[in-house]
Amino acid sequence: MEEVFGRKQGTSTNISLINQLKELENKIRLGYPAVEIGVATFGQWEAIPKVIWEDIARKARINKIDLSLHAPVSVEGQLSTAQFPIISGIEFKGQAALISESSKKKVSQELKEILDTAANLGKIYGENIKVTMHVTSGLGETIWSKEYEDHLKDYLRKNNEKFEDLKKKLLDLGIINKEEYQKIKDPEDLPSWVYAVSSGITIEVPGGHALINIEDIRDRRYITQRLESLREKLGTEKFEETIVDRIYNLNEDYWNKFFIDINRAFYLITRDVTNIEKTFPFKQDYLAGEFLTYLKSLKDKLNILSNSIDTYLYHVKEKGKIDNIKHTLELYNKINDLKSKIENFEKNLFNLYEKYKSLTDYDLRKEFRNLLNESKVLEEVRDLVSGNGRIVLNLALEEMNKNKVPVIKPFQEVALSSAVDVVKRGIEAFLEDVKKDKEKFERIEEIFPKLLFEHIYPEDIGSRPDMLIKFIDKSRKALIETLEKYPEIKEKIIKKYGNLEKFSDEIIGVTLDIAHLKLFERYGYSKEDILQWERKLKPYIKHIHVSESKGGMDTHIPLGMEGDEIIKAEIEELKDLLAKEGISVIHEAGGWYTGRFYEELGSEYSYFIYKTLPYNLYSISDIYSQSFLPTYYENIYFSGMPTVFDYTTGFLALPLDLGSRRERQEQSSY
Repeated sequence: MEEVFGRKQGTSTNISLINQLKELENKIRLGYPAVEIGVATFGQWEAIPKVIWEDIARKARINKIDLSLHAPVSVEGQLSTAQFPIISGIEFKGQAALISESSKKKVSQELKEILDTAANLGKIYGENIKVTMHVTSGLGETIWSKEYEDHLKDYLRKNNEKFEDLKKKLLDLGIINKEEYQKIKDPEDLPSWVYAVSSGITIEVPGGHALINIEDIRDRRYITQRLESLREKLGTEKFEETIVDRIYNLNEDYWNKFFIDINRAFYLITRDVTNIEKTFPFKQDYLAGEFLTYLKSLKDKLNILSNSIDTYLYHVKEKGKIDNIKHTLELYNKINDLKSKIENFEKNLFNLYEKYKSLTDYDLRKEFRNLLNESKVLEEVRDLVSGNGRIVLNLALEEMNKNKVPVIKPFQEVALSSAVDVVKRGIEAFLEDVKKDKEKFERIEEIFPKLLFEHIYPEDIGSRPDMLIKFIDKSRKALIETLEKYPEIKEKIIKKYGNLEKFSDEIIGVTLDIAHLKLFERYGYSKEDILQWERKLKPYIKHIHVSESKGGMDTHIPLGMEGDEIIKAEIEELKDLLAKEGISVIHEAGGWYTGRFYEELGSEYSYFIYKTLPYNLYSISDIYSQSFLPTYYENIYFSGMPTVFDYTTGFLALPLDLGSRRERQEQSSY
């Protein structure tokens, strides 16, 4: 098999085929030393029987194959265009995208199932199975521009006041902490999404985070206009509002409106109470139905007030500031108590109205006065908006203003934080199962799957190294926190690894895809930019995907067919890493499958060995393309085959090292 700096390349299977055992057998026959098994959807993953997975592990071990898995690459259901995992738990509600609790639960459960599969394979294979997972939202919510990024960095270096202002806003928004704030000395140290032309923005709502500018990020006209506006300022001292400024200003607008709504609600309640006291019960021709209308209006305004404070309490509770707002809680409880009394009074008045509504000449004033005096509703409403109530209101407003929290944040940060939560939940659910499985428990330190996260497209979350590294570090911390809940499992791991930090560093890392990294060239980024990012990721890399991309598209062309200089440079940069044990190089010739080349030209193996594209006899033979093993339970496995088929149609199609007499041509330049 073709080598990359002395290391033989492995390969990935065709993810569109559910029969991954047959795929593995084909790769073994072709002589690949490493094989990455994967399917397109989670439904396909679950459709593979346990015995097939076990045979995959068994065959890999017997044939000394470096076995790894690739989690399903697409999600079925509410977000069919998304990638799996870690998608943070995103679903669509009408035209809005929502990072929801329900969807996070669904994805974490799917992650748990994948970990279970990998651990079961590990029991047979005898090692920790590597599982690659995409880090993506599937929304493509970030647009970049090299010229804009360079201009903005240059502007910030020349304008320290604006640089410090951006840092302070990031701190106020809760994006960075005080320690991180002190470490930012240069614009290069700011989060990469700060330099995006456009990126997703979320607002915190009960049940999750809603993407509020989804139409903007999908509207290419908006992106074009934004780029034109930015280009007008390139090379000038004019400054364009950054994403940080926009998010900060949106938060200011949100809270300004919040306080305006509260003050307006109090004003309207005061006005209504005054009108009621002046009008009733002194109005001679009064009808009870009119007062019900008054009450409904009053209750609606109290609901606005209550809902506003309820939303505020939701935000501060999430940020752990609930202990600092005692006057706000006092006001909130008083409003809800008053709402309850009004509802009771309303019910009693309605019953009275129903009882006497047919008696047109009946005077309700006496009965109404009795109800009013008993309930003391108007007195309590008056107390709420004047005197001591007004003092409590002012104290509460002062508290809320002092303890207001950012509710509008960058999608990149929110989605990756949510993804860490998905990872943590998935691991915890997996460990709960491990406790119940004696064999898994006894061998957990050697079968715990390795979670390797792969960056996808430039437009997606975690596509830039700083964000991916931030996600990896937080996921490692989440793993350690989860293991602390399982003392017996923790003890076994520490016995082998020495400490949990070393274990988490070994188990969670990065799958580098050199073709994905190269996709940034479509936004004007250079070879040196890409290599610089690759260097930053190096300490985290545990698995490598190689192929070639073309025209800024994820084409997965087989390595060497384009001879691209950036791809060559990326591989050269990895030379020292490839010398380490445990690093797999997986050739992802997906374009060979999606382009249907394999149907006429056979395996991509032929190109690596012979550097030609011959029409191979075996590639057009239906018999050769079938498996040689016993059938299993479903017709989809080995359909059309006898129970046992011992031989192929000949030896000519075999690899050189297994008997073919065809001569090898020159080696690739890689």
